[in-house]
Amino acid sequence: MGRPIDAPPASTGHPGDVRHLDPGWPVPQHFNYTWRITPENALAQYRAARRLLSSLKLILVSMFTWVAWVTIRAALGGEASLGGSFFPLVFGSISGVLVAYLYLSSRLR
Repeated sequence: MGRPIDAPPASTGHPGDVRHLDPGWPVPQHFNYTWRITPENALAQYRAARRLLSSLKLILVSMFTWVAWVTIRAALGGEASLGGSFFPLVFGSISGVLVAYLYLSSRLR
């Protein structure tokens, strides 16, 4: 029958397998990390990586929501401009999140 879909997989007992540290979270094993993952830093590195992806997702969803809003406004006869600060704001947000992640993950080594 198998395990329920929302149940985390069991730990394999391998020294690099850190699923036992926080069993409620799936282990992001397929990410590329800047620094070596050890049992001591694994949980902190995994949390930082998940936070990075969540932050980037928020920025991208917000960006596409704004673009959709401007498109709808233009279709209804309004102004069809994203504004002069749109691209610098998106670029700055993404860059800021990436720099913050790199700084944080370097301190978590």
